[in-house]
Amino acid sequence: IATALTAAGRDFAILILADPANAEIPDHYKRNIIPIGFPDDAALQMAMASADLGLSVSLWEGFNLPLAEMQWLGKPVLCFDVGAHPEVVAHPWFLCRDQNQMIEKASRILAGTGLDKSEHEQALHDFKATFTWSKTVDRLETQLEKLTQPGLPEIVVDISNAAIDTGNSGVIRVTRSLCRELQKYCDPVFV
Repeated sequence: IATALTAAGRDFAILILADPANAEIPDHYKRNIIPIGFPDDAALQMAMASADLGLSVSLWEGFNLPLAEMQWLGKPVLCFDVGAHPEVVAHPWFLCRDQNQMIEKASRILAGTGLDKSEHEQALHDFKATFTWSKTVDRLETQLEKLTQPGLPEIVVDISNAAIDTGNSGVIRVTRSLCRELQKYCDPVFV
């Protein structure tokens, strides 16, 4: 992606969630590709708010929280057409079948010729109406009420990945937030 953007004469910076000490970035891209470590939620939100475009190159994300967060910030986000991305992406135009299509669409967005602005704004409006915290909390509260009835077994949460992942990915943040809410209703067992 960086090679294609350079070839197109674009001046760009790509922020990546990686430890700067361990990120292997070619010398000719050190000014363009910036490993920002694993910032806390507030710092990550600030970085996303300052971006012109989000790229999710993940092939395994479930919900993909950063995709949702950037869309809430009104940012265009390109992601691969895998997993739950089709359910979360604001508009199908932002789905990419492969890296070449992602490069082509990124170039178009950065040139101001991506998805029609009014169509993107409508898609973001629809996304925000669907993916609200109040709807999520209502669904969660309904489930928690069912799960915390007397006589039901304890809630057991497998946090293996959250305990070993040094990053602050969407999956880890969702696990942490969900478990914090669970503790308000019951005493989950973390394994």
